[in-house]
Amino acid sequence: MAAAFATTDDVVARGRALGATELDVADTLLRDASDDLRARVPRLDERIADGTLNAGLPKRVAVRMVIDALATVTNPGRLRSEQVEDVTLTYDLTQMRQHLVPTADELALLRPPGRARRPRGIGTGRMRPVL
Repeated sequence: MAAAFATTDDVVARGRALGATELDVADTLLRDASDDLRARVPRLDERIADGTLNAGLPKRVAVRMVIDALATVTNPGRLRSEQVEDVTLTYDLTQMRQHLVPTADELALLRPPGRARRPRGIGTGRMRPVL
C-alpha cells in the first residue's frame, strides 16, 4: 500500500481539530482518500516524482475529502456506538468512506494536461436542424 498524500497534522493545519479517537479515523480515511485519488487519476505518483504535478495538490484534495467525511459525524447515523460516562465513541467507517469524494474541479487539477474529460449527458451530442 502506498503512503497517504497527507497526514493528520495536515488536517489539523487546515483548521480541523482532531480528538484522540478521531486521529486514528482520520489517518485511515487519509489512506483511503489517497488510494481513491490514485485509482481515479492515472500516473499520479509518477507525476509527483518527476515534478510535473505539485505534491501539494493531492495533499489538499485528500485533506478536504477527509474533513468533509469527518463533518458527517454530526449525523448520529455515522456513530456505531456511544457511551455517556467517560465518553466512548466508535465511528462507522463504511458510512464515512461514502463521503470521500473528490469534486470534478479537484480531479481536473490532478489530471495530466490535455486529458480533460468531456462532460456527458444532455446537450453534448450533435445538433440536428429542425425541419
